[in-house]
Amino acid sequence: SHFLEIFRLERLPSNHLKQNVLFVIDYFLSVLCNSPSRLEEALSDCIWAQQYMRGNTVIDYRQLGLRFKLYSWQVLYNAAAVYSRMGDWEQAQDVLMSASQQRTGGRGGNIEAALDSKRVVLDPLLVPEGEVFRPRKQDVEQLKQRDFLGKAKVEYPLDDCCITCA
Repeated sequence: SHFLEIFRLERLPSNHLKQNVLFVIDYFLSVLCNSPSRLEEALSDCIWAQQYMRGNTVIDYRQLGLRFKLYSWQVLYNAAAVYSRMGDWEQAQDVLMSASQQRTGGRGGNIEAALDSKRVVLDPLLVPEGEVFRPRKQDVEQLKQRDFLGKAKVEYPLDDCCITCA
């Protein structure tokens, strides 16, 4: 279920995100993991996610074998959700306006409803279950077993030559 995935994500070390800056979805999902006491960190993750979008309106993760597209408006919506949880209603409305202007794809009916409702704590957007963490069954079935390590070799240096034992 989603809650198990979120619980598993919450246990990831935060330095994992810093090492994997090109995987913007990590920052997007980390907003879900931050408890109310860590809202500043969640907001920081939203800012990093937007920054690592590098001006793109969408990142298509299908190139990596995942079935998900991350839109910049989704990142902005989650930032607005964090602002609303912090009680900063004006900033949440401003970010929602930006998200509304950037929306080009995906399902975004939440934005208009959120703009119409004043002072309502927004729930962050979720990635549909199984879209990011589970490859398609047919892709997995086509995989061939590979030996990435090869066979072990022990080499003994003798003066100018080597003896190799396999």
